[in-house]
Amino acid sequence: MKPYIQKTSSRIIVKLDDVIMARMRKVLANVIRHYRRSPADTRGWDDELRQCQYTTESGRYCAVGLHLRELHKTHEWPHNDSSLEDISGMFKYADRVFSSPTLDEYLEPEWGGIPVGFWGDVQSFHDADENWLTGQMLKADGVMDIGISKDGMNNIKRIKDEWNL
Repeated sequence: MKPYIQKTSSRIIVKLDDVIMARMRKVLANVIRHYRRSPADTRGWDDELRQCQYTTESGRYCAVGLHLRELHKTHEWPHNDSSLEDISGMFKYADRVFSSPTLDEYLEPEWGGIPVGFWGDVQSFHDADENWLTGQMLKADGVMDIGISKDGMNNIKRIKDEWNL
């Protein structure tokens, strides 16, 4: 069953099957696990360009980049600096919503069917500095504080609540 969007007055409600929901939970877990070990060294942030990229020259990935097909996991990928909306064609559905746009053609098949809106939420979580402890602060015992911040934990809960995960 493919996901579909039902538009209501002020909100768009996405109805998804259990397989897609399980994929979404796994993506969120992948992002948390991958970046919590060393956010400053693993996030797909390009300091020179001051923006996130799907894949950086040094081989780091953003939340979406982490799940791309291998042939797209390169800094030379033509869409490397594009927004999710640009590569999904999301705005072509602005007036009438017929189906949920996805990034399926760019992602590994195991991530198929996940709505762009979810990828956007996970990407925003990944991009926000306040979600991460990057080792710039020491804990009371002198150990570097690395991982997910309290704000990050709250944002994980918000994503899970919003998507019923």
